[in-house]
Order: sequence, then C-alpha cells, then structure tokens
Amino acid sequence: MAKTKKYVKGDDLMALSVVIIPNENNLNIPIYHDSIESGRHNEMLNNFCELYSIENIFGNADLNITYAGHITIETADGISLATTWIPDDITDSQYENLLNTKDIFSNYNNVAFKTWPSNAIDINKTPDGYNGSTVDYFYEELEKFYKENKSRK
Repeated sequence: MAKTKKYVKGDDLMALSVVIIPNENNLNIPIYHDSIESGRHNEMLNNFCELYSIENIFGNADLNITYAGHITIETADGISLATTWIPDDITDSQYENLLNTKDIFSNYNNVAFKTWPSNAIDINKTPDGYNGSTVDYFYEELEKFYKENKSRK
C-alpha cells in the first residue's frame, strides 16, 4: 500500500488520481487513468481536455468533461476522498463500467456523487434512517437514475 502524506489544508502534497469513463459515442477511447504524487486534480483533468480537445465552456475541467458526456472519478488518498461527476445521460457501457468501480469507492472514507447539470443525484452521505453505506445508497440511486433515463429514450 502506498504511503500518503497527511493532508493539511492548503497543502497540495498527496497522492491524487483521476479516472475518466468516456462516453464511447463521443470519444471512443479506453477508460482513462492518471495519477500524481502531488499537485492538483485540475492538472490531470486539464491534460485530458487538451489531449482529447474537450472544449473549455465552463472554466472548470471536471464540468467541461462531464458536459462532454464523460464520467470523472477524482480521488485524494491523503484525505480519503473520492468525488464522482456523472453526466445526465450515460451510456450502457458507462453504466456497466461505473458498476464495476464500486471497489474504488470502498477504499475511501468520504465519497461524493453528483450528476451534472441536473443534480438529480447529489450524494455525500446517506439519508436519515438508511442502514447501508453512502456507496450502497449511491448505487441504488444510480440504478433508479439509469432506468428512468432509459425509459425516456
């Protein structure tokens, strides 16, 4: 297991990674992975945008990537955080790939999941009375979200 530095607010020295699950209809590439030992997620996200000509509409790389139809998963080991941005319309392949990433999220104490731009899913904790984990709750909500979107097509 990799050693990580304890995160101190304002300190950029920690292991960071980015996983991008592409919308194969918009960009036919394998799942994209990048990681750095120190810095910011934005560096890796901007590299992806430059590499695949993702337009800078919002001035925010993860929103630009999500707006282009791709899913981003950003992790920070030092603070045990995983944040996921999901476009409002995901493909069957993206859904299957997201189902297969559950083990990634189980490694982090703090997880957040958001669809964008609708915010149909905005989860960073479980609702009162829910007995499972935040990750379990997300996957239940993701299934509903996916089925609802499929039925509208």
